[in-house]
Amino acid sequence: MATFIDFHEEPVVWQDAYHSDAMGVLMKQVITEVREGKVDEFGVRYFNILMAMDGHGCCVSDAPDAQAVVDSHKARGMPIGPAEVHRVVRSLAEVAPIDNVRKVV
Repeated sequence: MATFIDFHEEPVVWQDAYHSDAMGVLMKQVITEVREGKVDEFGVRYFNILMAMDGHGCCVSDAPDAQAVVDSHKARGMPIGPAEVHRVVRSLAEVAPIDNVRKVV
């Protein structure tokens, strides 16, 4: 499993979304799955969803590959393209040992 972050370029008007029955059901389902650590049928486990005040959002997930993230979003009615999915590490410390960091004088 690898960690991915994806970006939603199409903003959501959250005030409207909260009052939409379909979006309300989806949001409740996603929140429950994040809290329970559920893995979906594509092998994706979302562990954080970040929403900006301007309506843009991103999800942080563990998945077998980027295509699984794309497929998972499509199945939820929130399609994203492969260019919006990026493999990441969870922390800089995982890839940059402190001995390799340039010293600032």
